[in-house]
Amino acid sequence: MNGLAARNSRRDLVASLSSIAAGSVLLLFLDAYAPSGFLILVPFLIAPILLVFTVASIYLVVRGRRSRTQLISPAVLWVVVASLFIYEGGHPFAFSETVKWIAASNKYKNEVLAFRAANGDLKYIEWDADGFAGVANNTAYLVFDPSDALSGLPDGYEPPKFGGALCGVRSICQLEKHWYAVLFYTDQYWGYCEGRH
Repeated sequence: MNGLAARNSRRDLVASLSSIAAGSVLLLFLDAYAPSGFLILVPFLIAPILLVFTVASIYLVVRGRRSRTQLISPAVLWVVVASLFIYEGGHPFAFSETVKWIAASNKYKNEVLAFRAANGDLKYIEWDADGFAGVANNTAYLVFDPSDALSGLPDGYEPPKFGGALCGVRSICQLEKHWYAVLFYTDQYWGYCEGRH
């Protein structure tokens, strides 16, 4: 390999690593700040853009204008997108909740423990939410369950009582012992469940 080819190969590797870093940061940012939006953007915007990027990279490599290291970027970005999409599919707030929990769990624990729960109800706070102008709202609650009764419940299960109403729960994620992120179905809220109040 001559000096020019080695420089071009290094340049392509640096370009690939830079695009992987920038793309991954952008995807993680989108996922953390717009979880449901991320799930909508993947098939309709992110995947088509990534497909064009992949085809262009393959074309440049085949035509000899770029080295094969240029193909690292689209491959890694496809893995990042697919991983986030699968991870978020069952519980759209999973990534943002994990980041929030790692960064400030003591703050959130204090907020929940200060909450005055109704007799026999679990202590909770509204923890994450998204939606569109008052419709299709998804709300996740941070819940303190000292008995860990939520740990064995399957997704979609109707637990004993959430805020005095029987509500179907879309997903329950245990953050640590006694602490859970509980995501209700769309437009269901603690104490008010559509058609069940």
